[in-house]
Amino acid sequence: MEGYAEEISSMSETELVVETKDKIWESVFWSAQFHESHDQVSACYREWVKRDGNSHTYNTLHTEVRLEFSGK
Repeated sequence: MEGYAEEISSMSETELVVETKDKIWESVFWSAQFHESHDQVSACYREWVKRDGNSHTYNTLHTEVRLEFSGK
């Protein structure tokens, strides 16, 4: 997982937005508890907290994905 954390730390904000939303989607659809997307979405969360000092951006992206998923 360290390699993935390094990979996302070098992403631009735009790239990290796309990556985070993709991992949130994968985490939703791959309900298997130990699927790698769960760890990757956690890494995305930690990267946003590191960059922003809080989880606001991650929470916003999570809400966007949830709204897209629900069709609203």
